[in-house]
Parts: sequence; structure tokens; C-alpha cells
Amino acid sequence: MSTTDQSKEDELANLEERKSKNLLLIGCISIVMVFAGFTSAYLVVKKDNFWVEVEQPVWFMISTVIILISSLTFYLALRAAKNDNQKGIKLFMIATVLGGIGFTYSQFMGWSELTSKGYNFINKIIAENRYGERVNYLKDGVKFGYSEDGKFLFQNEPVSDETQKDLDAYSEFLSDIDNIQSSEFAKLHEKYGFSIFEDTLNAYRPVVYKNGQFYNERDSAGHTILDRLSIAQRLEVKKCAQNIVNKVGTFRIKGEYGKDFRILYRDVPLEFKNGVFYANGKRLSQQELGNLESTKNTASSFIYILSGMHLLHLLGGLIYMLVVLNGSLREKYNHHNHLKIKLGSLYWHFLGGLWIYLYLFLTFIH
Repeated sequence: MSTTDQSKEDELANLEERKSKNLLLIGCISIVMVFAGFTSAYLVVKKDNFWVEVEQPVWFMISTVIILISSLTFYLALRAAKNDNQKGIKLFMIATVLGGIGFTYSQFMGWSELTSKGYNFINKIIAENRYGERVNYLKDGVKFGYSEDGKFLFQNEPVSDETQKDLDAYSEFLSDIDNIQSSEFAKLHEKYGFSIFEDTLNAYRPVVYKNGQFYNERDSAGHTILDRLSIAQRLEVKKCAQNIVNKVGTFRIKGEYGKDFRILYRDVPLEFKNGVFYANGKRLSQQELGNLESTKNTASSFIYILSGMHLLHLLGGLIYMLVVLNGSLREKYNHHNHLKIKLGSLYWHFLGGLWIYLYLFLTFIH
């Protein structure tokens, strides 16, 4: 090949590299704009709403370490190609692919860690059908309280271990309310002496079971009147009992309030004492409390969206990486031909930097 021909070939190669890099740059800028939009929306929503401070999963930290190491191995694969080190290209590309797979695995484990703590993609902050919202247990006309750690209270004092076991057994029984038999229900009340249900007027009325149906029992002018429980009311009893069995207190989120998590309202941390929320020492109004009870846990939703969008872009890079690995195993790359490795490494470095930004953003802004 003449010098002129070599020069033309080098010029075409350089032109191809510049075009490819420019396209990659445009793609990366587009991705940055997408995440800038999401993080901006995050800050706006956080400022004007109820917001849960979420501790980042340990697996997300592991993800950070993995992507940094895989970024290094991609760089080493490129350097090996420039030095015509075929063994090095194969070794470092295999390590990079394993790093990409490891990062993907750690992301799924991070999401699993979040859901195990009650941080789902879509769920309310405050538990629905929680004890005391509509359903209460009473003994001799006095309502039992319920603490966040799944313990019952009577007249603001913890009940005895024996009574706790009875109430837990009572809840276990009611959690299968659709299959309760009349005789079993009668024995249950005779054994424990408990009654259940609270109507919208805060009138505590015992539930009785007669002729295969549940009723609220109430007095009117000295006469006992039976109001049949609706399907919705039976469902409330069932779900409340299930929550008690599963040790669900006020929150959908697991852990101790103030220690494992806390809620902000318009960037002000809420205090939670004896089942009451306070902001700046002032009790939340009924309207604010109602808003809190209906509010979705947007904070955890954003974590899934941001990390999920990043993983989606990373999977595209992983597929490209497998193509590069296939080429390296066939020894296609050398100091003249390594553009695919270079482009792949640049994109992977970009994804690594983007993940570090997201991790720091979620850790310190969240």
C-alpha cells in the first residue's frame, strides 16, 4: 500500500471516529437532559409535599463500587488493544461484562432491599386499614391502643404477655373472617371478652354473628338493633386484622420513626408522638392529616424511576459490550482497529459518572 493510500485510509478512519464520537456525545447529552428533568421535578415535588427521607440501600453502594471497577477494566481493555495485547483484551473485556452483569444484579437486590422495608414503587405513606382507623378492639367498653412495634396498650399501658397473645390470636382468627363459623365466633368472644368495630360516629359497637351473617349490635331506647355488616365493613375488619398479624402500625414503611425514617412536610421534619403528627411544634390540622393519609410515597417512586432509567440505558451498553466481547474473542481488535472498544468505554465511563451523580443526589438531597 502506497503512502498516499495509507494517508487516505487513516483520514477515513479519523473521520469515522469523529462522526461516531459526535453521535455518542449527542446521545449522552440527551440522556443528561432526561435525568436533569427528572431530578428537577424531584426537587419541586419534594419542596411542596409530604416527603419520606429514604436511606439508600446498601446494594446501591455496592453498585457504585462495581461500576467503578468495570469502568477501569474497560479502560484497560482499550489500552491492551492499543498495545496489540490480545490476551489482555479478552481478559479485561470478560471482566467488564461480568461487572455489567454484577451491577445489574446489585440494582435488583437494591430494589428488593427497598421493598423489604416497605418502600414500594407505588404505595401510600400511611397504612390503610390500620388499627384504630376504623376498627378497634374493646374490652368492657374500653378501647385497646396499638404501638408501632406491634404491641397492644390498655389505658396507655402495655398489656400483659398473656393478653398480647390473646389479642394476636384474636387477630389471626379475624384475618380469616370469611371462613368463621357462628359457633367459633361465639366461643371466641366468650373466651377473650373482646368486641370489635368502630363506626363513622365513633360509636363503639360489638360485632356479633348470627345465622351466618355479621352484625353491629347497638342499643336504641333500650332495645338491641342489629345492623348487618356490609362487604366493605367485613373487608375492613379482615385487612385490619391482617395488618396486626403482620405487625403493621401507622406506616407502610417498616422501622422506627425518627430513627429508620422520618417524614418531611414542605421540607420541615414532622414529629410523631403518641400517634400524633406535629410540624414546628404545631399539630397537623385535620385537612393536613387527611392529605398525609392519602399521599403516595413519591420519594421511593423517584428512587425506582431514577435508578430504573439508568439501568435501562446501562443494559443498552451491556448489549454493546457483549458485541465487543465477541469481537475480542475473535481477535478482531488491535492498535489499528479498536474504535468499538473506545466508543464502548466512553459510554461506560459516562454511565459510571451518571450513576455516581444519582447516588450522591439520592443520598444527600433525599
